[in-house]
Amino acid sequence: SAYPRYQSAYAIAVETGDRKCQLDVLSVQAVEINEKVLTLSKELESKLDMLTCHRRLCDLYLYLDSPEVSCVHGFHVRQLYCGVCAEIIGEKDEKVRPLPCYHIIHERCLVHLYRPKSSTSLPMQRRRPCPTCRHRMSMNPVSDID
Repeated sequence: SAYPRYQSAYAIAVETGDRKCQLDVLSVQAVEINEKVLTLSKELESKLDMLTCHRRLCDLYLYLDSPEVSCVHGFHVRQLYCGVCAEIIGEKDEKVRPLPCYHIIHERCLVHLYRPKSSTSLPMQRRRPCPTCRHRMSMNPVSDID
């Protein structure tokens, strides 16, 4: 593991007061950790976690002056679409929500995943399936909003 080397480099940077070096050491560590988290997210097929890692890695590689690698992660961020509105997720800074099946939609699109059971009983709601995989939700995603 490279962790002891990072600790040593960081300690030297702190001792010498080199704040830029401290940032660089921590950023390189952050890249390694996020790459591991991304690998695990892919194994678990957790798209929200993959999106989060790709966004962080895009920013970190840009900071570390690796625009080519940053673009690769930025490309992955732009490849996720909301199953409700079909807009690209990640182009704007918007809140997203994972569904129980781990597909992702915009938080603002949650309201479209429920419909009244009948016109006479509006409070009773029937849940629509995930628009991507048609998985039926066991709970109402709208009532789950914080």
